[in-house]
Amino acid sequence: MAKMNNNELSDWIKCDVPGDGDCLFSAVALGYLTSAKDDFILFGDRFAKLFGQDKFENVDLLARVKHTISDYNPIENSITPISCELRELITQDFRKKVVDYMRKNQQEFESFIETDFEHYLDEMNKPGKWGGHLEIEAMCKMLDCTFQIHSDTIENLGAGNDLIVLFYESPEKSYTNIRNHYKYGIHRTINTSKELDNDAQKLDPNDTNITRE
Repeated sequence: MAKMNNNELSDWIKCDVPGDGDCLFSAVALGYLTSAKDDFILFGDRFAKLFGQDKFENVDLLARVKHTISDYNPIENSITPISCELRELITQDFRKKVVDYMRKNQQEFESFIETDFEHYLDEMNKPGKWGGHLEIEAMCKMLDCTFQIHSDTIENLGAGNDLIVLFYESPEKSYTNIRNHYKYGIHRTINTSKELDNDAQKLDPNDTNITRE
């Protein structure tokens, strides 16, 4: 772990998500998609990795989610607005993909869980169940990402090609959260102004330039 560097930290805008027990999954999904919002092919690729091929092929859904992500301005809104359908994608589809990855790679995770492994996964699959270090480890590998987690220190997890920045707050360190909470970071070089675009119309599920899992 490294000590937090104020210069490094100032490069990132801290973006909040609802404190509903799904904060880790929301922060990861939103951080992962937001950094690709200006590249329609990359956005589609990440959407498929998070929520699955069947959801990617729903072009109208994809367009609405991209609109929501593109329209968010962290300067004007303290908490990222999450539509009902985006919340469902995060709390059900993304959760399930993480849980399925852990189940498929049981040997990597089982020894770190004190309770019955299947019971743990069944509980983790429920919306509102707080995720932690093990789920982040699974996300690192599933999404091929490196996670940089800011708290009192900076912890780097994974060795993937894409960076996701999270801010972890414990109740002892926060004036607003009564339990552990995750936020995500948007790099200041990313356009945060409100924008309406037609990129989503170009997102063709049959595009061979888009890789999916």
